[in-house]
This record gives sequence, C-alpha cells and structure tokens, in this order.
Amino acid sequence: LGGVVEITPAQVEEVLTEYVAFWGRENDDARIEVGRVPKSPITGEIVQIVIPLGTVNDDYDFLLVICAYGDVLMDSGKLTAVADRAIPVNPPAGIDFVDTDVNSGLLGGKVTISRSISEADITSYVVYFGESTTDLLISEGRTTPWTVLSITPRAETATASMAQGSAIPAGATHLLARSRNFDGELPESAA
Repeated sequence: LGGVVEITPAQVEEVLTEYVAFWGRENDDARIEVGRVPKSPITGEIVQIVIPLGTVNDDYDFLLVICAYGDVLMDSGKLTAVADRAIPVNPPAGIDFVDTDVNSGLLGGKVTISRSISEADITSYVVYFGESTTDLLISEGRTTPWTVLSITPRAETATASMAQGSAIPAGATHLLARSRNFDGELPESAA
C-alpha cells in the first residue's frame, strides 16, 4: 500500500494535540499505529499522514483515526475501509490470431486470448497492435487499443472477431494482449 490519508479535523479541536492513525481488523481489537500528525494551527484545516509506497498492512481491513491529547487517546474515532489498489500482476497466458481475410495487406478473423493463471485482480483484457513482441504500436503519439474484452467467469478463453478487410496499421507486426483492471494495465504483454 501507499498513499496520503487526509484527515478532516474534529468539530472541536481546542483540547486536541494530534491525530493518530492505526491499521485495524474487523472483529479484532489489535491495532498497529500507522502514523501521527499534529493538528493544524489553522482551525478547520485538513491534515495529512503519508503512508510510504510499499507499506505492508498484514491484511488489515480498515484505517482508524483517533484524536489524541498528548499520550491520551480518545475512546473512539473514525474508520474507513482499506482497499489495496494496484494494476494486475499476471499477463494473459497467450494470444492467438488466424487471418482469414484472403486479401493482401488486410486482416480478418478470430482473436483468442488464453486467460491469465490468476484473474483475481483482472477485469478485462486489452488487445493492441504492436511493433514487436513487447512494444505497443505508437501512432500519432499515442497507443490505442484495438479492442477491450471483458472477462466471462469460467470461460477458458476470451475472444473477439476482427472484421474482414481490416487495414493493418503502418508499422504493426503483432497483436499484443494485456491484463487490465480499474487501476491500469500490466505493461507485460502476450504476443
């Protein structure tokens, strides 16, 4: 994990000296301190605790922020669920395409993506034209997916049809497939 915890100040801050953040687990009284931050000298100003990138949270479910006066913690605080956000860790197992268009310089046929070894963090697969087995084709300064395939639970493959007569973009030599979720794409491709 890693990121910034923004703390909205308590309605009454006069007796407070700082805010303390803890990792916590549901149905468990164990807490691990994440960090402390003094209250702002400006009444009502948001304060922040930075959690360094790569911090391990040991499967804690929530982040709890408690007001403190010196070493004395209030009895209760505010909590929020913890969501570990990250791009997928596994690429598709493979991609297969058989060109069934009989015309030179044109494509058409079925694109089949062999599913990743684990799809726990994958919501879709994205197919790009590539200029090698590893590099996406950059056209007009950007990469543009050919198609996005949503995942169908329990299916062995994900497929899409490329229309007969589809033009091959200049410089394209491969089709590449990548794993995607709401946080982005794994830069490793299947070719």
